[in-house]
Amino acid sequence: MITPLASPNLNVRSKFLYGIIKELGLTTSLNCVLDVADLTSYDGSSQTWTDATGQGNNFFRGVDGSATATDPTFTGTAGLASEATYFLFDGGDFMKETTGHTFAAGWHKNNGAFTVLAVMYLLNKTAQTRVFTSKAGAAGDAGISFNVADDNTVNIGHSTSTAATESLLGTNALAAASWNFAAVTFDEATTTASIITNGTAETFTPTASTDTDAAQALRIGSNSDGPLGPFENTERLACMAMWSTKVSDVNVTAIYTRLKSRRFTSLP
Repeated sequence: MITPLASPNLNVRSKFLYGIIKELGLTTSLNCVLDVADLTSYDGSSQTWTDATGQGNNFFRGVDGSATATDPTFTGTAGLASEATYFLFDGGDFMKETTGHTFAAGWHKNNGAFTVLAVMYLLNKTAQTRVFTSKAGAAGDAGISFNVADDNTVNIGHSTSTAATESLLGTNALAAASWNFAAVTFDEATTTASIITNGTAETFTPTASTDTDAAQALRIGSNSDGPLGPFENTERLACMAMWSTKVSDVNVTAIYTRLKSRRFTSLP
């Protein structure tokens, strides 16, 4: 009897964030997926972190398309979905939208909604990091921010008017010297929001908004070209996703579970 050869692994993309999102059927209102290990998103040397969905919502590695001191360093093997593939930050690095992306302009406004998730390796933090933001630092600046505070807890900042920003403060600390999964979700119309950290959800009732469109450039790891609110020296970022809808806590947790079982096995 001839033993057939084992079939090749035809589901290898399921280790990548976009593949997992598609498996779960969560592509409605999906704006952007960034995954440093996915060759459709990063080739190992480019100045651009490409949106794997093909919608063109790309980010520069640094302040612009040229090599500068603000560029995070690619570490690992291009195309290898493992914990050893990531962007390494030095305390002065960040990422900025390549063009004027508009998908997040109204996330904080009346009837606005969003979800942002990230897989990142954090230290025992000494300062707050702006993981993702559409607003600058001033309280009256329109937009949202997804932050990790200096005690490793996660918070959401969202402007409610031209003069005020509300902060939704999580209490579950992310692990120090470890990979972590964190997500923020928000729906202004239903005044519901969640912070999901390593599979555990906390829920909030945000204040309704009467604010105007966000006008700042979207950034990862900064709220300005300074940067302010950077990832700290030796912290890492592997992948992110963004939606213009509130993905349910159950579905966000399903993404976490698949990433943990297939790629980031050291996640808490």
